Amino acid sequence: MTRRARVGAWLLAAVVAAVPVRASAWDPARTHGGITEQAVRDGGVHRRWMENSGGRLGWFTPLRVDPTQLDAQTRRALVVAMRLAHADVGAVAAGGPGACPPQPAPSETLQRCVEGELWETTALGWLRLGLALEATPRARLLHHFASLEDPAAPRWRAHGRSRATWRRIERQAGGSLAARVSRSGFAGEGPTALAWLADTDDPWAPAGLHAQLRQAALGATPAQREQALALAMVATGALLHVVQDLNMPAFARGDLLGTRVPLSEDRRDRGSPLSEYARITFGRAMPQPLPMGGREPATPGEPAADAPEDLRSLLLGDGDREGVIEFAAGHFLSDGSLPAPRRLDDALSPREAAAALLADLRLDPAEVRDAELAPWPASSGYLRTKNGRALLAFRRDDDGTVQPYLDRRILREHALVLLPRAVQASIATLELLWPAWPQADFDRDADVYELEPLPGVRDAELLVLVETADGRRSLARRVALLPGRSRIRGITPARMPEGAHVVLVLRGMRRDGTGVLIERRLDAHPLPRVEPPGPTTTTSDAPAPTTTTPPRPTRPTQDTDPAVVDPPAVAPQVIDPKAFDEHNDEPSELSPKPPPSTTRPRRPRRESPEPPTPP
Repeated sequence: MTRRARVGAWLLAAVVAAVPVRASAWDPARTHGGITEQAVRDGGVHRRWMENSGGRLGWFTPLRVDPTQLDAQTRRALVVAMRLAHADVGAVAAGGPGACPPQPAPSETLQRCVEGELWETTALGWLRLGLALEATPRARLLHHFASLEDPAAPRWRAHGRSRATWRRIERQAGGSLAARVSRSGFAGEGPTALAWLADTDDPWAPAGLHAQLRQAALGATPAQREQALALAMVATGALLHVVQDLNMPAFARGDLLGTRVPLSEDRRDRGSPLSEYARITFGRAMPQPLPMGGREPATPGEPAADAPEDLRSLLLGDGDREGVIEFAAGHFLSDGSLPAPRRLDDALSPREAAAALLADLRLDPAEVRDAELAPWPASSGYLRTKNGRALLAFRRDDDGTVQPYLDRRILREHALVLLPRAVQASIATLELLWPAWPQADFDRDADVYELEPLPGVRDAELLVLVETADGRRSLARRVALLPGRSRIRGITPARMPEGAHVVLVLRGMRRDGTGVLIERRLDAHPLPRVEPPGPTTTTSDAPAPTTTTPPRPTRPTQDTDPAVVDPPAVAPQVIDPKAFDEHNDEPSELSPKPPPSTTRPRRPRRESPEPPTPP
């Protein structure tokens, strides 16, 4: 090859790599945004946040992020996501570097200016940014697939193309140059979505999400906690993007070709027909739930009776409950996983012809049993289950070859079932991240706090924090909770500063290894109900005696109940969120130290902690 030919080949490769290819998952601007907004409206997280924070936190609470406090990788990911996100996503935060022009400047140029050149948008806005970030670059979509052979497998394999073709597709999707040079990128095999849930290197995976939630609760200053909560919202949006994509049959069945179907005569216009149909037909308005097999849709705002215990069981199922992957892969087909064309004899019955087409497709046995071609024999028709639902359409050529495909009618049936399922899966994900505070009773007179265990959480502990009037938090107490009901005495720290309040933080681990952390202000607990006195009957003209409720007796100082936890004699400590790592539950700097015997206990000097570690 001559030098000119080599240069031409390199230029052609660069042009092909730069050609924008249509996103192959649900559309981030419309479908992902509509699913997430419906989940936010129907879920109970907003009400729970408002109750636990005393009305200070909700989906529309503005949160700020300081770009100068982020590492280069995190800052670049946010900038790229804001730059490439569609305007309909609502993911572009106000402010940022260069948003405030030098004065004097016209008022029109200050509309997006935020003091200090910080980024600012609502918690829901950061969540939307996470939806866009998970698709930039599009190569991140490669860890949204599951293995059809084994949904719990950590690796999945794409079929239908050579390794060189898969490398070219990853390059077009924005794969890294280092992976391209070392030939270590995607070549038809990669980690599944289940493996991504346990990924500790990706800052937007659940491990990074939990680290940000820990910083959002234990950060010493309000600015640290606010920035960590915003980054946690971005990671939550990325997690919702993965969960919602697994409701698509192509992702649940490991069908990469099903996401690269030609959508028009333009050879570069490739994507998922189901995604395009949902984007054009429904936009951001999600359809009403369409029950299958007698299932009743869940009531908005209430968790399902068979709610999953963790993210892994949400995707794979647990007991009699079908997981997201099992449902999408077992009851639906994608364009790249359709049966191969074959000739069928006219003498076959409709059920025998359907069984011949559905052989080795790894569908739910209930879908294959008693399925039939209707009509048969015919030039075209549908393969229907025993319930009458169409799995695929077919046409018959002149030589008798049956060609399966998915038409617009089947895509509509898929969307009517899968989109509401994606909404319910998103609600379940948010419920797992921010569950309801367990049943608790607070005896203010005796200063005793009784707490029920949080279902599905092990190694739980309760942190008692003191938040001063200026928003600074310090650790006052750390209590390991018992498997049963815990009873803690002296929940309110002594020597509370004026204007301070107590914040309780409950943390633990779920069965799949993901963490859970929720917080609640102690003053958010309702006051105990006082029953009104019963009616009194009297025949005299004298007024009825007033009934007073006797004061509640205080509990004795000595209690033989082993579940009662007495308060230690320790002064509040400045919080170091790094000390609360999952593998270091007993940091030395948080160990209780007895106060001096001759002098009054002194509160440690509050030093400015280090900037929060970015994900």
